[in-house]
Amino acid sequence: DAAKEMKERLVDKVGLAAEGVRVNTFHQLGLYILNQVEQQPVEISPLALDDNQRTAWCVDWLKKHWMTPTNFKRWQKHLDKWPIAYLKGDDELGSHSENPKLIAWLDSQLSHLAAVGLTKKQVQEKLVDHQDYTRLNSELALCWPCFSAWQKMLKESNQVDFPTM
Repeated sequence: DAAKEMKERLVDKVGLAAEGVRVNTFHQLGLYILNQVEQQPVEISPLALDDNQRTAWCVDWLKKHWMTPTNFKRWQKHLDKWPIAYLKGDDELGSHSENPKLIAWLDSQLSHLAAVGLTKKQVQEKLVDHQDYTRLNSELALCWPCFSAWQKMLKESNQVDFPTM
């Protein structure tokens, strides 16, 4: 692992004086700090470490989300105007909940939202002057419920992912 390699290089250069030095990757250090300040132990979510598990979570969320007609219609309306991953808002949309390009798009949106660390309103305020505000705000409306569910799942399991760390 990267931290072990860094530690070995440090020992090679400095010698025994390096034995007491903590060597971590950025994410290991972040997790160490979180565990020092939090009341309960914090761990990295397995979903953050395994692309297949994260993809499965997104697929499962999308299937459940689309079961509510209002949610499904919101996606259809958006995709009628602005296709995502070459998908349109037609009657066949329901069969695309496992579409790899759509899931990759959704996963990418989750990562971006986590990385900026803003509320939905703050994101909207940053987008308001953008020439594609209508499309971007519509995409935010599609993604925010997924992001909220993701954050809730992490909080309930006392876990973190890399962007929110």
